[in-house]
Amino acid sequence: MATMVKPMTILERHGAKLEAMETAERNVLRAAVAWAPAGRAATEARARFTGAEGKLVAAQAALDGGLHKISLADRELADSLRQLGAAGLTREAVGEGGGAMISDVLQAAAGVQKGEKGATAARSAASSAAGASSAAWRDVLVAYDSLREAAPDADFRSVAALFGRDGITTGPPADAEGVEKAVRERLTTMGSK
Repeated sequence: MATMVKPMTILERHGAKLEAMETAERNVLRAAVAWAPAGRAATEARARFTGAEGKLVAAQAALDGGLHKISLADRELADSLRQLGAAGLTREAVGEGGGAMISDVLQAAAGVQKGEKGATAARSAASSAAGASSAAWRDVLVAYDSLREAAPDADFRSVAALFGRDGITTGPPADAEGVEKAVRERLTTMGSK
């Protein structure tokens, strides 16, 4: 008697491929969750840098306004003060007296100096945070490449949509908090494995 071989079901033939694809998708999502703190830190650092630059612009505008007022009264004095620049506008360099206009200019110059230091520090912090975010984002890209290799014929627009764009092959998204929320929801929907 011939032995009868039970035919394989569709899921038996394709189940391993589906499971590999789901595992690869979870790896993308987990990499995104791991990236999110660095992404949030980069966003916050950019915001601090923008704020510091705004303060610097305001301080420079105050200095320019003060020098303009002085130039209306004494153009030569204003030109001499401009030549000193913000770093050189100190009471020691300018001398005593001069009234409220000189005091205002000196105070504004001190604000510019402080603003320059703040903007420089914030720029450095933003650059470091962006670098850390980009480094963590590379893990997401590596996981995404693995997902595409696991199922080269699949359509991954639903995964890419979690990142707020048509694809995730570029740099990290700006909305780390929103991405993290969407990714965590997707992981919950997929169930833990």
